[in-house]
Amino acid sequence: MANEIANAAQAEIWGKTGPLWLRMQKQLDLHVNNHGLRGIDAADPSPGEAVLDIGCGAGTSSFQIAERLGPSGSVLGADISSTMVEGAVERAKTAGGDNVSFMVADAQVHTFDQPFDLVFSRFGVMFFADPPAAFANIRAALKPTGRITFVCWQSPMKNSWIASPLQAARPLLPESYGTDPNAPGPFSMADPDGIKSLLGEAGFSDIAVDGFEAKVNLGEDADAATDFMTGLLPGVGPLAQTDPPLAKKVHAAIRDALVPFAGPDGVEMDSATWIVTARA
Repeated sequence: MANEIANAAQAEIWGKTGPLWLRMQKQLDLHVNNHGLRGIDAADPSPGEAVLDIGCGAGTSSFQIAERLGPSGSVLGADISSTMVEGAVERAKTAGGDNVSFMVADAQVHTFDQPFDLVFSRFGVMFFADPPAAFANIRAALKPTGRITFVCWQSPMKNSWIASPLQAARPLLPESYGTDPNAPGPFSMADPDGIKSLLGEAGFSDIAVDGFEAKVNLGEDADAATDFMTGLLPGVGPLAQTDPPLAKKVHAAIRDALVPFAGPDGVEMDSATWIVTARA
């Protein structure tokens, strides 16, 4: 039976953008690696544990966790994008790790076959259509002694890497672009009190929301960083096919915003995340 997908809108979005994200995977991993590793440290995966990695994308966080589990542990990476999962499966063929597997699943509704010691997510829990239902379902996938750790972005104003190019591009985009902070998207869990309330209502305890700040790299120079951000901002990448003149203007505006941050190590900008931990 095909896996149930409750969040059809996000499934469609990621189905279309999956190939682009696969092409950008090396830069994406460089972009979020410090935050992801900080989250894995907080999760403290131990040898022999069973771990579910939600929103695993092309599998980098799953492979990083698997290295800490040893052969007696296991990681199941789940993602709503079949394209991304296919990429993770291909990477697994050369990355090694017999203790890693992947599946297409909407963690909001999917019933997993086994209970997990740990649920982890690196920027994968901000896109649920129904967050209360999603986290209740995630808690049901944990053992009674299980725990959850995830990494999510703080406010865009604490993340110049997206605030600056977004502010530059927004005047050229539809008036409603990016104006709903509660819609599924990268900053839908920016409110720490909202996170605590959401997890508490889902039945989690010992909830902690800790801030972490680090520089993030957008590319080796302004041109590479502009290409990266053009692909990353929702709805901007497709403009190259749907409205080439507008795409050119948006591209130029984003580049102008990023040029001041270019240095010998590439384009580096401020970023801030929440490292969230809780127990079932």
